[in-house]
Amino acid sequence: MKRAILNIRILRKHGACTEAVEWFETQPKKDYKSLLISCIKEDHLEWVNWMLLRLLTKENKIRYAIYAATQVLHIFEKKYPGDDRPRKAITAARNYVKNPVNKDAATAATADSAAYAAADSATDVSEQKKITTKILTYGYKLLMKERKS
Repeated sequence: MKRAILNIRILRKHGACTEAVEWFETQPKKDYKSLLISCIKEDHLEWVNWMLLRLLTKENKIRYAIYAATQVLHIFEKKYPGDDRPRKAITAARNYVKNPVNKDAATAATADSAAYAAADSATDVSEQKKITTKILTYGYKLLMKERKS
């Protein structure tokens, strides 16, 4: 199976920052998996998320947001036990994925906001990196499934 390769044209098309483009040019391997691993090792997690959000289909962006929000929901609910907005956003997003024409479309868009709010509640930096890496890996898997089909 041929590996999916990222190239400078794709980065420029999506408006990648100069620092990311320069970093990319120094990488010996340009396949998505190698770049993901390098970004994680070099603490460029935001670059992976940025690229996933530009390459994934709309449906998979929502799946990615749902997954991210569910990974950090417990952190948010522990800090804000009476605030059920993230949980409602996750439910709405799941409903939207099942039936994209339903009334949950607007609420589904807030699932990623829920994930960020919950992630910001995590105070332990190593916990944040571990959770973020898990989320990015899931996004990578979604992208690879898209590339195969």
